[in-house]
Amino acid sequence: MEPNNRTTHTVTEFLITGLDEVQHPKVVGLAILLVLFLILIGSITNICVIAFNKPLHTPMYFFICSLAVVDIVYTSGISVTMLNVLLALIIISYIKIVYVVIQMSSSKDRRKTFNTCVSHMIVVACFFIPKVLIILVTREIRGRLKYIFKRSDISPNM
Repeated sequence: MEPNNRTTHTVTEFLITGLDEVQHPKVVGLAILLVLFLILIGSITNICVIAFNKPLHTPMYFFICSLAVVDIVYTSGISVTMLNVLLALIIISYIKIVYVVIQMSSSKDRRKTFNTCVSHMIVVACFFIPKVLIILVTREIRGRLKYIFKRSDISPNM
């Protein structure tokens, strides 16, 4: 059975908004692609080094791996569900760390460990808060654009 949803228009080109006014859009596009590629290579390298090096299997390096995974997901197209899963994994890890730290007998060691955890939490917050804000802002903008386009008479043959 053939699908009923067929279009008669063939897309031969597309325009990345924001680059239409740039003098050399191919150079800018290549620079963006290069940055995304470097982020991908760097993140994969981090994950591989940590995964194959047993002494690095500690909570701190687990966080670094989580951040590297978020970088990969975020640069290749963010999934809100994936971001929530990673945040949940990080929160669960912190809960486990706090539990282990509370069981320490030395108050000096406990204080030192909590200070380290606080600095890690600040780094994680600095990493995730801008990403979450970008998701929220782009959702708001998309919602407004959908409303604008629904109210206007824009034909597909612009």
